[in-house]
Amino acid sequence: MLLREFFFNPTPVIVEGGNVQIGPHSAERINLVKIPRAKIVPIIDELLHAVNNSFNTKFKTPLWSPQLLQKKEFLSGSAFHFLNPAIPDEKFVKHKPSVGDIDTMVDEKKREQVELFLKSNTGKQFGPAKLLGFKPNPGGDQFITLWEFMDPPIKIQIDLELVPYNDLGPTDWSKFSHSSDWADLEAGVKGVFHKYLLRAFTTNTLKDRLVQMKTKLKPVKSTDVAFAVTGGMRQKYEPVLDDNGQQKVVDGLPVFKEIPAKDSTYINSPEGMFELIFGKPPVGGEEKLMGSFMGGLQLANKHLDAAHKKLLLDGFVNTLFGQTAQELYKNDPESDKAEKEVALNTMLKALGMKPDASIEQMKNNFYANYKQGGELDEDGEVVSSQRSGISHLQKMKDLEFIELIKKIKNEYKGKLGNVKMTLKVDGLGARFGKDANGRPFFESSRSGPIFTAGSFTSHARSRGFEGEKLERAEKYDEIYNLIINSDFMKKLPNDIKVHCEVLYNPMAEETENGLKFVTVSYDRNQLGKVMTIVPFYAEVASTGQRYSKSEQVKDMLINVKEENGIKFVDDRLAAGEIDITGEIDPLLTLVNDQFIAKLTSRTRADAEEKSQLKALVQSVKDNLADYIFRHPSIAGKEKLGKDIEGIILHRDKEAPLKITTPDFKQAIAAKRNPNNVVK
Repeated sequence: MLLREFFFNPTPVIVEGGNVQIGPHSAERINLVKIPRAKIVPIIDELLHAVNNSFNTKFKTPLWSPQLLQKKEFLSGSAFHFLNPAIPDEKFVKHKPSVGDIDTMVDEKKREQVELFLKSNTGKQFGPAKLLGFKPNPGGDQFITLWEFMDPPIKIQIDLELVPYNDLGPTDWSKFSHSSDWADLEAGVKGVFHKYLLRAFTTNTLKDRLVQMKTKLKPVKSTDVAFAVTGGMRQKYEPVLDDNGQQKVVDGLPVFKEIPAKDSTYINSPEGMFELIFGKPPVGGEEKLMGSFMGGLQLANKHLDAAHKKLLLDGFVNTLFGQTAQELYKNDPESDKAEKEVALNTMLKALGMKPDASIEQMKNNFYANYKQGGELDEDGEVVSSQRSGISHLQKMKDLEFIELIKKIKNEYKGKLGNVKMTLKVDGLGARFGKDANGRPFFESSRSGPIFTAGSFTSHARSRGFEGEKLERAEKYDEIYNLIINSDFMKKLPNDIKVHCEVLYNPMAEETENGLKFVTVSYDRNQLGKVMTIVPFYAEVASTGQRYSKSEQVKDMLINVKEENGIKFVDDRLAAGEIDITGEIDPLLTLVNDQFIAKLTSRTRADAEEKSQLKALVQSVKDNLADYIFRHPSIAGKEKLGKDIEGIILHRDKEAPLKITTPDFKQAIAAKRNPNNVVK
């Protein structure tokens, strides 16, 4: 039975782990056997108060209200119980001897302020701890921060989860969706598995049906209901009616029309979700059991027959170990397995069921492909590269942009003098190099270092990929072979990794203007016959630190003559001084405390003025970007053709700034919404 639609989850579930790495620093789990809970909790509480006070001083509004701080209702997951003085130390440690990250909930409307606060305070001391750094999570719904404490000496991850708030604090759904019930923790079951169970409960509505497509009816086995931790539960389909107003039936199967997620009404009250799952309202306070994993299993025993219990188990197991299952811990399959097996065994015992051979096979397949430092990482002697962030000038947060132009005005007299600029290339992000022993490797933007030919294809097949996905993996293996067996690879020093962009012609679409690899069409005459490589910089492969002779490595590659159809292109642009005072001064003359207060206001009375100010700031961003891009002092922009994605301005100790062209932005908009393209 294939439940593709149910088992595919495009929105990753938030999990706790405490294993973030920022630069050379890594978070540590809090071992409560070595560091007493009674000692560390007051210190963490002191830090949270210090952060809140500093935020309030800067923005005239607290991150968390005094009431939230007192009641701890801004904390989520196990952190709520960890910092709860009502739970005795002995009792807490008995059931949870170590703690990973500290999860906090922050008003999502304060995202811009939070990001600016973290950027401006990285490296600074707040009471007992120093902020080492931060980064957004892949889903963009939280900021992951890393703090260094002196006494005790430990580095702790604190997550700032951006969630909906009301006047009292996090909404009921925010608290529910980020909760970890104490009864679950006593059973050794993490809060994330409660959300997995809610997803699995939707299998109670599984049925065969026909879905009305544009030109045909598609037979599917799917659930009536979908669950997402971001919104709750929703109806996925609406019936297609016949001429008599009755549901259309073809060949004995009911016909439905899919309701797009964006048009759906989400139900997120325990009572509402109960009724969607079981088809009847709760009685006697049954809805309260929806708030925990253990409570959910009680409901399953009460309301599901044997067949539907089997569906529930199948759904849960696929969420744990299926093809789209999430890995809970980076580089640590043992911890992942241990925690998932506790939840699975708890479910089996509670439902009175036994595991079959298929579960063990799924587990074996899942852990055989578990990431070890990267999607395909085979070796620990080379550090897997993390994606480096690039700030988009036109999309910068308003306060961040204002701080930027203030700095340029005050420190550089409004001039960009000899700023390093490079061409933004629209291809495939990649890395290649040698380990310390001279073994060559290739690395895609999502894999770890690959040392073995055919790894991409074999990995794709192990995941059951077919069609375009499998063909893409085969193309990556072709790129691997071309680079690994090249003469320029032999010239590279050992323990060096080169970051680059790859334009591989067989992966391109032919257009009137040339070859399009992603969005931009490049001039075929400016490209290599088979592949073009644009090197960015070199780093030490074993540490991930920037190589001291990075520019020399880059020059060496640029000077390589076209070899086996591979051509290197220099992304560096020649740029003189650019005076931007005329673009930024009109805005800076208006910026004061009142301006910032109105720009960040959340009151209804200021809504119209706030909207006008945001539009003004955005117009300055756009005009400045266009002015810089078109400035005559910048030479070399058309080295790959007239179609250009944009340029990158490099800054010391801060993320580079990207400027995209109007044509590129229009092309992106056309890809996202092809029906609304301006001809």
